[in-house]
Amino acid sequence: MAGELAGARVLLLASSEVTRELVKVYLAEGGAEVVEASDARGLAVALGAYAPQVAIVDLGPAAPAPPDVVPLLAGRGVDVLALAGRGDGGRAEAWRTAGAGVLEKPLAPDEVLSAVAARLARHR
Repeated sequence: MAGELAGARVLLLASSEVTRELVKVYLAEGGAEVVEASDARGLAVALGAYAPQVAIVDLGPAAPAPPDVVPLLAGRGVDVLALAGRGDGGRAEAWRTAGAGVLEKPLAPDEVLSAVAARLARHR
């Protein structure tokens, strides 16, 4: 799957540095350009300086953004994938309802790459 996402612009929003590093490695292996943010302020800065096609947002206990960020991003042409873990069921459902795709943790590289590719394909 190397190069599957060549040139894709992905914004990664997660409060956990471990999550950001892991997902960034997966995306880089797929050829994506990745910009990271750890909170809502970082999201605003990234959106001002970068035109992502897909945003990946972690729903962990210290979730950096509420589901209402989905329509905000969609209004800028950004598709959203939420990362959900055990115990995030209610939050994951709220994000699905808002229009985001949801990836369940633990994450496998091929799942992340395929999900991002599918989100990109929706806009081609």
